[in-house]
Amino acid sequence: MNTYDFPINNQQSTINNPYNIVIECGIIFLIVFTPLAFGTVHVWAYTVMELVVLFLLLVWLLKLIYLNRSSPGFRLLFVKTPLNLPLCLFFLLVLFQMLPLSPSVIEQISPNTYDLYIQTIPGYGMQEADLNNASDKITPNRPLSIYSHATRDELLKVLAYVAVFFLIINNIKTRDQMRRLVLAIIITGTVVAFLGIMQMLSGTNKIYWFWLSKYKIGGYFGPYVNPNHFAGYMGMVIPLGIGLLIAHLLNRSFIPAGSWRHRLSVIESHLSKNSLLIFIIVIMGLSLIFSLSRGGILCFLFSMVFFFTILGIKRFQRKKRKIGAVILGLIFAMLIWIGIDPVLKELSTLSDIRFTSNSRTIVSKDTLDIARDFPFFGVGLGNFQHIYSKYTTLKTWGYTHAHNDYMEMLADTGWPGAILFFGGIVFLLIKTLLVWHRRRDPFVTGITLGAVTGAVFILLQNMVTFNFHIPANAMLFFIILGLTTVVVHPSIPVRNISLHPRMKLAVYSMIFILLAGLAVTVVSAYQGKKYFELYKRSTGPMIPQDLIKSIDCDPSDAAFHYELGRYYAKAMSKCWKDGNWKYIKGKWIFEPGKDVSSNGMMALNSFFQAVILQPTNAWYHFNLGWMVEQLGRLFPETTANPISPYPSIRPVDEFNLAIILAPGNSYIKKHAEKSKAESSANLCN
Repeated sequence: MNTYDFPINNQQSTINNPYNIVIECGIIFLIVFTPLAFGTVHVWAYTVMELVVLFLLLVWLLKLIYLNRSSPGFRLLFVKTPLNLPLCLFFLLVLFQMLPLSPSVIEQISPNTYDLYIQTIPGYGMQEADLNNASDKITPNRPLSIYSHATRDELLKVLAYVAVFFLIINNIKTRDQMRRLVLAIIITGTVVAFLGIMQMLSGTNKIYWFWLSKYKIGGYFGPYVNPNHFAGYMGMVIPLGIGLLIAHLLNRSFIPAGSWRHRLSVIESHLSKNSLLIFIIVIMGLSLIFSLSRGGILCFLFSMVFFFTILGIKRFQRKKRKIGAVILGLIFAMLIWIGIDPVLKELSTLSDIRFTSNSRTIVSKDTLDIARDFPFFGVGLGNFQHIYSKYTTLKTWGYTHAHNDYMEMLADTGWPGAILFFGGIVFLLIKTLLVWHRRRDPFVTGITLGAVTGAVFILLQNMVTFNFHIPANAMLFFIILGLTTVVVHPSIPVRNISLHPRMKLAVYSMIFILLAGLAVTVVSAYQGKKYFELYKRSTGPMIPQDLIKSIDCDPSDAAFHYELGRYYAKAMSKCWKDGNWKYIKGKWIFEPGKDVSSNGMMALNSFFQAVILQPTNAWYHFNLGWMVEQLGRLFPETTANPISPYPSIRPVDEFNLAIILAPGNSYIKKHAEKSKAESSANLCN
């Protein structure tokens, strides 16, 4: 294994091959598709995103095979960046979170995870012999991730973002390729900005004037459900547009001396050549401000100060800082012309301490409590929403994100994961600026500074929102990081891996199997959610076929098992109502309808499986306790009691656990207390 410099601008022999063209077109497709597909927050959208990325990786594999066709061995070149090692270690950490471990190992490396499992999983931590005697059919080994299904889904998305970053730094080599990606980002941003402004002026309450999102009704801006995430997207595109403008201006010759008429004509020529780009930047800036995202507006102003301050470090560029005042002036003028009152009204709330330092501050403090309990390995990537209800001190309990990506990553992956992920990104940006300072190329100067400024913007806004959990924004961020890397470096260090010829086929087969396995996982997850949605949308008599199909496609999703349990619980109640009283041997005996026991047992098994998969969900424990209680009433102290395989589950314990896991959920608390009272009354009788 050796290392050498790989001059990215001198590889003309491989630049125009069809593999590079397909990869470039695929990246441009992702640039256009992800924001316009409602920010790619819906299942179908991020499934398309992930499959496209896997296809591009397959094309890259075919490219490697093509380049190695005349070589007896296997030779792999991949670009070295400051982000490579941190991201590899981050992925290893997340994979370790998903690795099944014995209770004794979890107790040693994460005591609070062990205590949580002891508290929420019936029979956890018992010896295998004791489990067999108790007939508690659970898997003794569990991962550090409290819900590995959520970690898997989130990991697939992060893999897609990082894969595009590596595709860019390994395949985008020429100035024309870089320019096309930059233009694709700016043109897409312009379309998104126009959509937002037109939607605001028309007063529509639907995305694209026809779509109502299931995540929120109304209050949209552009194709995004949340205006804050719209602002996050635009905040990355606008600096890139200004960077391209600076590149054009730096590429022009200075205004020559002469008569004022001649000088005016030269200035007019420069403005006319860049008027469209200036207009586009102003429109995007207006859309960001009219999104009424307070954090977005403040971060945008700070990022502009950052951009022109860094630009002024180089003496020959200081005069170009005036373009910033021109652009901001045009944005302000159009803002007044369209109407500035809504913006001023929204910004005025910043002075109200009670309005600004309320729930998000409390959520951040609660998230720190999670990080203190799980400092080294976290609760599992993507699991904040599955543990937060236990730690919340808010009266409301419906938070699915921390509204601070740093805090959420800290809770999900612990201090090591947060430092590796965000520390690696910050280190890459610092190294980029150090290289940028030595460059004099106008294109490099403008584009690199614009891309770095967009990255700084999103890193700032992530303190008050969750952009990295919006696939369109996270994807654009890593595309910008990749562009920054290839634009700023005249030559990029490349690591050369050479293997024995006999390993060639094995390596190709292993990579292909890995890509195929990931594709099958993505498609299976989508199919499972599709069948689940079909079941939820059913208007006629509910039948469990679609639910059973969804479980067959993705058995790790606890929501599918829980919904199947609810179906059988309803069926059991219906069978019970179909029963009647009979007079037998001088006594009136109630005989329930047919299949009460079988439906009840199916419901019990499904609720139990949901608890095993996601043990921190209060609803799952509540329904498990309720079902054990109902079956206990139907079959009191009989050998035919169907709950005999679950002797360690007591309804009162499950109700208490539901309250502990969701103390802010008044509905669960009310009904759990009611069920506990009824259980106590039955015991007294």
